Amino acid sequence: MVGRLTGVVTQLEKQALHKIYRVWCGLHQLDLVMKYAYAGIKIDGNQFNKIMSHLTHYLRRQYNFIAEIQSICPKATTRWTAMGNTCKWLLEKRIALFEYFAKDDPTQAPPSWWWVVVGAVSALSEQVNIVVVKLQGKDLLLSQQKVELEQLAALILVQIEVDGPLSPEQIAEMDKSTHFTYSQ
Repeated sequence: MVGRLTGVVTQLEKQALHKIYRVWCGLHQLDLVMKYAYAGIKIDGNQFNKIMSHLTHYLRRQYNFIAEIQSICPKATTRWTAMGNTCKWLLEKRIALFEYFAKDDPTQAPPSWWWVVVGAVSALSEQVNIVVVKLQGKDLLLSQQKVELEQLAALILVQIEVDGPLSPEQIAEMDKSTHFTYSQ
């Protein structure tokens, strides 16, 4: 059904005499923000997603470990919802994982800082998933979507102690010192 609607909008754009602006719903915007946020997690030059991908591929091939804990590591994908599920699984199985790495192959263990990020990603994903469920409501108005997203942003700001709003000079300095672009 979505494909048919997209086709209709494309046809309207072709036939319209004036420009048509497409507006992504709040759910789509949140999806993009989460995807880019997770992709950008980097500490000391090590990208979180790269370590996650390597670890999950490794764990999915450890058949004795899978049999021992009677659970298989979820696949790591670029979808942030899958990332949250994978982080939750890793946290639930972390004791068994630590024991396994210590006993069988310490070289496969991720760095200690990485586990802190796993905990943060898991907690953030849980909060975002609550809002996603609300945004999927069929009767939700755009104004209600905006309120839900603003409340989520406020919650995240408090939980991770983000300062702001920043001055244009502070934003320009952040642009220079990180791999993200904060200004538009």
